[in-house]
Amino acid sequence: MKKYDLGTLARKDALELIKTGAPVYVLVNPVENHGPHLPLQTDYLLSLGATQDLHLRFLAEGKDWPLLIYPVLHLGAGPAPGLGSVHTSYAEIKSLVHGVALSLVELGAKTVIWMTFHGDPFHNSAIQKGVDFLNAQGVISFAPFHFVLNEMLEMNSKTFGVPLKLIESEKDRKEMAKGLGFDFHAGFFETSLVLHYSPDSVSEIYKQLPPCPKGHEPRWMLMMAKIVEKWGNRRLASEWRLISFVKGWTGLDPFPGYTGKPHCSSAAVGQYFAKRIVEIYYDFAKQFLMDPKNTPLPKLPLDWVLVPTLNGRLGV
Repeated sequence: MKKYDLGTLARKDALELIKTGAPVYVLVNPVENHGPHLPLQTDYLLSLGATQDLHLRFLAEGKDWPLLIYPVLHLGAGPAPGLGSVHTSYAEIKSLVHGVALSLVELGAKTVIWMTFHGDPFHNSAIQKGVDFLNAQGVISFAPFHFVLNEMLEMNSKTFGVPLKLIESEKDRKEMAKGLGFDFHAGFFETSLVLHYSPDSVSEIYKQLPPCPKGHEPRWMLMMAKIVEKWGNRRLASEWRLISFVKGWTGLDPFPGYTGKPHCSSAAVGQYFAKRIVEIYYDFAKQFLMDPKNTPLPKLPLDWVLVPTLNGRLGV
């Protein structure tokens, strides 16, 4: 697989590569605290791994494309609190994403795939603005990580059934089954993926980490979840429960920097998740590239939080 960092090439050479019609991958991820066991650039490492796997699928299907990566953006809205996190506002990320999108239009890109592994709704909303702008300009564009976030919200058994069986302790399996929807940061899910994609970057301390304690969740948020569920909107109820959990988690003192049970993680679990994620990405990409006008983009999770927070200026 021929891999090119477009930012290191002479403009003439970069333009020639873009003219091949190969997708340009834009990796946008924050530098942030991922507990004592994972690197600050965890989201970048996972995005890069998924990017390479997705491109290999294209090659396996006969697409003779070079792997083109736009200069990597180590920035993101809403990073986890704690040591090492770099905070960037929604407005700044949105402006940056728009600038990148405009640059890619000018460079003549035909397809742009935005790769992230950061779940903050403002971060992903900013990326979606770039997606929408490019599609309006006639450039095929999408952000596949939305699918991962949606599956975690919906607790799809196809995604989580097999990896749970790989946990040795029956007690841990049962507890993880109940809390997988909240295992979103440096826990079982993410630690396993890093063990698969970048094992040398994981500290062995993950094996001794205790389960993340439960935080104090705001009652009014939990009440909102119950209300909207009674109205029949299970999806919105799941989103409110997630927001409530995050509020309680970030309020922990001392703040652990991780969720769930990192000690249950393994490279085998990470390999399963990685394969599943890339299958989802590729199945959509294949259809979208063939018929972008009639293939709906993945739903952006928690897109409604922009309104009550005045585009991120107020805390929830």
